[in-house]
Amino acid sequence: APPAVPARPVVNAGAGGAGAGPAAGLPSFISSTRFDSVAGISDASRRGLKEVLKYELMTQVQAQTLPVIISGEDVLAKAKTGTGKTLGFLVPIVEVV
Repeated sequence: APPAVPARPVVNAGAGGAGAGPAAGLPSFISSTRFDSVAGISDASRRGLKEVLKYELMTQVQAQTLPVIISGEDVLAKAKTGTGKTLGFLVPIVEVV
């Protein structure tokens, strides 16, 4: 029998996926969760996200994965191209480095 794989949080957050709810007037993959509301993101990263990248609201996949990844858990995320997966994984990497 193959070795058991430990349970990991799984996120399925394509356009219209479950999450923090879409922000009014924005595409369905944008949540109402703000980057500055997530514990574990440094002030420098928050400033860079807001002032340099002009990001204030997270996408659904970011809202679902960032808190989990920052807490040290593994995540397997499935979402459409362009929904923010890369940034959702890079922010925690930058915080560790």
